[in-house]
Amino acid sequence: IDPCLQYRNQNFNKSIICNQSTMSLSSSSTATSNSKPSKRLLQFFSAPRRAPTATVPKLVEYIRSNDWEKCRARLSKRNRWSEARELVSIRVLSCKSRGLALHEAVQRRAPPDVVRALLTAHGDAASHPERLFGWRPLHIACMQTPPCTDSIAALVKASPDAAAVPDRDGDLPLHLAAGAGANAKSIAVLLGAYP
Repeated sequence: IDPCLQYRNQNFNKSIICNQSTMSLSSSSTATSNSKPSKRLLQFFSAPRRAPTATVPKLVEYIRSNDWEKCRARLSKRNRWSEARELVSIRVLSCKSRGLALHEAVQRRAPPDVVRALLTAHGDAASHPERLFGWRPLHIACMQTPPCTDSIAALVKASPDAAAVPDRDGDLPLHLAAGAGANAKSIAVLLGAYP
């Protein structure tokens, strides 16, 4: 689209400002000072814009449906590991955010072996924050009621520094785990990583 076309008050007024000296509205005539934009141009610019639909990787679909057997099978194939590295739309506390498949799996209380397989597929995923609250997968795992000790241990082993990183509210994973009623073993794992 020629940059000389601009919206004026996009929601209500559908007028288009044209630079008459450089733009032609049809193939046979050029714009003059008295000409109006063609009906076709007005329809084009007033049509609602749809955001492109992002395709969700199969791995994330399986995680969202809690189909852990298919997740294990998908992660057993090395050529599918790229799906664990893709940023996807996730929901955290009923809010839309962007994160990795590991964030989604931990939030859905994936079995510890699936968490370990996701960490094998993408080792840096444990230190990657989701976009909205700045939570790493360890933060999300510590908020589960009650937190899964094996998942916490796998996440701490993959990224010990994540235990020392506060979220945007200043809470450490240890604070979140204590608030969720974590057992003594989970607390010991977190204190071992960041005393």
